[in-house]
Amino acid sequence: VAARLTGASHQRILLREIAPNVVVPLAAYLFLIAGFAILAEGFLSYLGLGVSQDKASWGRLVQAGRDHLLDAWWWSLCPSAVFFFTILSLNVLQDRIAARWQGIAPSQRGTVAMSVHGIDGVSCVGTVELAGGSFEPVEPFVLELVGMHTYLPSPVGAVRAVDGVSLRIRRGEMLAIVGESGAGKTMLVRSILGIEPAAATSIGQVLLDGIDLRSLGPADIRRVRGRDVGIVMQDSTSSLNPVVRVGWQVAEPAQIHLGLSRAAGRIHALELLRSVGVVEPERRFQQYPHELSGGQRQRIAIALGLSCNPKVLIADEPTSSLDVIVQRQILDLLDRLRRSRGLAVLFVTHDLALATSRADRVAVMYAGRIVEAASTESLLRHRAMPYSAALFDSAPRLSASAHSPLAVVPFGAGGIGTVGCAFARRCSSVSAQCLESSPLLSPTSANEPDHVTACWNPLVRSANAPQDRSRVSSEPQPEAGSVPGTAH
Repeated sequence: VAARLTGASHQRILLREIAPNVVVPLAAYLFLIAGFAILAEGFLSYLGLGVSQDKASWGRLVQAGRDHLLDAWWWSLCPSAVFFFTILSLNVLQDRIAARWQGIAPSQRGTVAMSVHGIDGVSCVGTVELAGGSFEPVEPFVLELVGMHTYLPSPVGAVRAVDGVSLRIRRGEMLAIVGESGAGKTMLVRSILGIEPAAATSIGQVLLDGIDLRSLGPADIRRVRGRDVGIVMQDSTSSLNPVVRVGWQVAEPAQIHLGLSRAAGRIHALELLRSVGVVEPERRFQQYPHELSGGQRQRIAIALGLSCNPKVLIADEPTSSLDVIVQRQILDLLDRLRRSRGLAVLFVTHDLALATSRADRVAVMYAGRIVEAASTESLLRHRAMPYSAALFDSAPRLSASAHSPLAVVPFGAGGIGTVGCAFARRCSSVSAQCLESSPLLSPTSANEPDHVTACWNPLVRSANAPQDRSRVSSEPQPEAGSVPGTAH
């Protein structure tokens, strides 16, 4: 999946991604089996059950010298020694290959490698310089999702993992998508890039500068992945090839999409490693993923996503496995890069604090749908959707008294595929209408048309807010240029 996201073809994936990962363990297994085969043949030939008398064999030679141990002991000793050291050599070679496959240098076993360069990333704070100052978000929209639906088959029928999502994001803007686990955030990202499960069915439009990515063929979409749309995956370990040096992994997308030579790709990769704050990029270039810390691997993953200077960068929970210090460094890095390069960043997270402190706009996702979207300032000022309010209320606060219980979102049946509002069975403001039909996104008030919510009984309702919210999700989605139904 990580190779597909860089735009690699099937042939390149077979030769560069799969073959190196398969050849090494197969080679180790081959040497192990060869040793067993030689041992079995020699033992059987010594007993007279192996090769015929006219064939040469170490077992036959040992057997022939057995009757001359007193007067010509070397007849048996020499073939026995060669026999022993051959099998021993094959086992040592297999052990070295297996250790190399598992990312452990034989000379480093039982030792702890300590870096003399200090704490990961500390020396890199502030090393990313702005190119031409801060880039302010401007029109037009770079990425637009219009009525995205993704259905997954299940024993009880189709599951609507993504249910009518419409979003817009400008150049230089960061849009955060928040929600609990299982809300459909990752499936939405996979649907954007066309890497949803093979059994899934997706409909809707993904417009990149007005071009619908869903209508492109396999060859055309490969040219978009990695070049126009970059991605930073949640687990940096799974997004990096364990048997390829990290520098060449960063250089590979530029070689694929930009046609750079090997030498130019190396220079390009070193510049990227410096730009994302990797210490000693020349040395890191030649290292493998297992030789780097989590923070350094995540920086490499960001450099990989930025390799072709994409228009849109999708960050799917890029800091979930990092400690808070490295989290801040990575988020500072993303913020600087998107302002200096004019990147449109789609930031997927379940951490409300990260979303509200970094994003320009926030969209709250629940059960495959966007239930509320607004500017960060507006959402912090008031939440109209009860689910959004419950999420923010459940976050711990330093101002709370000691040992005070944390607020929790009530448990209830329902969720993806539920008739009516998916949150109705967990909501304290539920009505009969909530159980019968699903509301679409509509402005919470005439004064804030960009603050939209999907709720029959919003917590904040202005006197000027539209009262007719009788549309249901089975109706057609509004156009991309209209406000209702679109978190823009």
